[in-house]
Amino acid sequence: MTISKRDFLTLKGISYIIYTDGGIQNVRENQPCYGELRKYEKTHPGECTQPANAKPGDLHSPFPAGTPTMLEVPFFTSTYGASTPSEATDKLFLAFFGVTSPWLAGFGEVEFVKGSKDHIEGIRIPDLTIDATVTVNSFKNFRQCLSKATDFVELTEAGLTGNEAIAVMMLNGGVSYKQGIANTSTYSACKYFSPKRFFRQTPNDLTGGFLKDRIDYNRTLMQDPFQGSLETGGWEWNTKMTSLGLPRYGTGTIQTKDLVPIVKKAFGEGLDNEQEPVLTPFVWKTTSGKTRNEHTISAGR
Repeated sequence: MTISKRDFLTLKGISYIIYTDGGIQNVRENQPCYGELRKYEKTHPGECTQPANAKPGDLHSPFPAGTPTMLEVPFFTSTYGASTPSEATDKLFLAFFGVTSPWLAGFGEVEFVKGSKDHIEGIRIPDLTIDATVTVNSFKNFRQCLSKATDFVELTEAGLTGNEAIAVMMLNGGVSYKQGIANTSTYSACKYFSPKRFFRQTPNDLTGGFLKDRIDYNRTLMQDPFQGSLETGGWEWNTKMTSLGLPRYGTGTIQTKDLVPIVKKAFGEGLDNEQEPVLTPFVWKTTSGKTRNEHTISAGR
């Protein structure tokens, strides 16, 4: 299958195209997840850099051979995400995948791809000198936020920065903040939020290299790029927000004008009070004995 420059937007379900050297297109359509944006020991014995992560049984399109060079990802499909591209979703795209994004290490400077109605419907990542754990985490959180793009607009128009608004949407467990403060979904976001890691674009290193070097993302810790700890000044979203007087999900509603000053103050105090995060390089080891220290990782971000 060969997909044209814009036709990749018509792929169904969770889909992407990963290009390898020579311009080879490796089309992955209607996937259960982004799970084959990496290798597994079962399919790539001795090469997989996260061999402890078992391959799920519903993945049937192994990571391609060759050097990964580019990634194209559509986000509007018949099954997932918001149903209609709009000015609100455009704003969310630009904030989430812009150069000020907390997930910048996962995609670098992207190209936004518009659909037939001139709204953004997908992204192209032309340089895969990226941390794939951060990449996959960004895709999962973006899909969660996409159907609530109008919340993003309301929050930013009420005074939150783009990243502050995204943090609210990410941490509130896939539920609109208007319905109350929910538990964070630890499938896609961290249990203990580190304001400094998030707002300073310094995620945890959970990968140990770049996608262009065929370094695998971390399925076990995929939710934790911005994980902090209570001991160093991180906090749990639900506990923090309800302690500041906001109602729990199901017990009351929240007006945007009431939420904004509370979360803005909480994020600001978090940045002031949290200890400086420590960057700990992730060291992987293959079953063939290669380790990160022995593997040549190309220079980049």
